[in-house]
Amino acid sequence: MSNFFFPSSKISFFFKLCNRLHNFLYFCHRNHKIRYLEMAKRDDVTIYDLAARAGVSASTVSRALKGHPAISEQTRQKILTLAVSMGYQPNVFAVNIRKKKTYTAGILIPRITSEFMAKAVTEIQRILNAGGYNLIISQSDESYETEVKNALTLFNSRVDGLLVSLSNETTDCYHFQPFLQKAIPVVMFDRVLPGTNAVTVTVDNFQGGFLATEHLIKQGRKKIVFLSGPLQCDVYRRRYEGFVEVMKKHGLAVSAGSVVECQLSHEDGQKIIRDFLKKKSLPEGIVCCNDLSAAGCITELNKNNVKIPSEIAVVGFNNDTVAGIVNPALTTIHIPVDRIARQAALILLQLMEGNKIHSPRHISFPCHLVIRNSA
Repeated sequence: MSNFFFPSSKISFFFKLCNRLHNFLYFCHRNHKIRYLEMAKRDDVTIYDLAARAGVSASTVSRALKGHPAISEQTRQKILTLAVSMGYQPNVFAVNIRKKKTYTAGILIPRITSEFMAKAVTEIQRILNAGGYNLIISQSDESYETEVKNALTLFNSRVDGLLVSLSNETTDCYHFQPFLQKAIPVVMFDRVLPGTNAVTVTVDNFQGGFLATEHLIKQGRKKIVFLSGPLQCDVYRRRYEGFVEVMKKHGLAVSAGSVVECQLSHEDGQKIIRDFLKKKSLPEGIVCCNDLSAAGCITELNKNNVKIPSEIAVVGFNNDTVAGIVNPALTTIHIPVDRIARQAALILLQLMEGNKIHSPRHISFPCHLVIRNSA
């Protein structure tokens, strides 16, 4: 029956065709493999290859590539054209090893998603790039454990310097000791650890907490709540100390219920207002340690038809974009993020270049109150 459907002549032709196809595919595969191996064996083009092709010395090629004035324009153009056609790439890694520099800085921050940090990183990168350095950005995501791991990764990447803003969980700086032991400069900004040997650049957070609270007190508010991030973090602790100082100054009590610690998200702001409304214990004023949580407070107050600022006044921190968008517009403490970032980057740049800094090792910028409609 098989011969009826497939005559022997056709079967023979079919097998011959398969055999030829097999040989053809084997040839193609073998030829491709040989070409691939030849490419793999081919060394990178060096200045010696360029010199041999151009008929000049290797030192002439090196000078031409660097634009040395001793090399004529004609020779330089000839070598540059040859370098492009031969696929020459300078070995930056080898050059950096000889110089013992990578021309790379690292930055370790809590989260780049916050407007404050996004602005800071943008300004820092602009300054470092202008100074001839690339920037590796790493995030701790508010985790001490992640911060430790990422610090080690940056150290092993042989960065020439490090900028750090600590996580909420960080209470020691032991993981930055390898940098200091190798004389790799470390500059901390925004969130720092008191007593550290590193250069620090911050804002006067005590002043910010004082100004925000005093503004509410001057409006006749007595029952004031302080919405804070984790108080083990220096930024929030100093703002809290400013809050306590001005409350005591005016003879106002600070109870356990006057301070609420959270992660300062928009949802946290909404939740604290819901809790106060359920307990029917809405304060007369609230100081939030960032604008995002303050916006959450305003959202929830509006949802429950609580009048702002007649029934409750709200003050934020940072002066982010959201402060001018919410309704009513948010009264807030302006943090000069551009100045903080610029100063931190310039100091690191000086230190990476081997220069001594003449400014104080611990720099603190003043902040100021921006009055809008929420308070």
